[in-house]
Amino acid sequence: MTKVYFRVFKTEKDIMVAVCDADIVGKKFSDGKSKLNIEENFYKGTLGTLEDGIQAMNGATIINVLGEKIISKMIDDGIISEHSVICICGVPHAQIICM
Repeated sequence: MTKVYFRVFKTEKDIMVAVCDADIVGKKFSDGKSKLNIEENFYKGTLGTLEDGIQAMNGATIINVLGEKIISKMIDDGIISEHSVICICGVPHAQIICM
């Protein structure tokens, strides 16, 4: 079963949810031009299923998502468009601002 880590950060005005495929947390990527360091202290929170990660996004004002599996799930569920996704060092990434 595919696992993700998710964390909820609350401020006075916002609720940010970070969700990342569990198998890439703590890894570093480089493509010669860019570097991507997937920091455990930012992404490693609650370990759950893809569905748990999606559920954690409810009520968020900012969503930060990283990884093939969670991004694919969000596209399949119609939460985001594939055109909203960028790749950093080959790793899919999306940020969503919810109004």
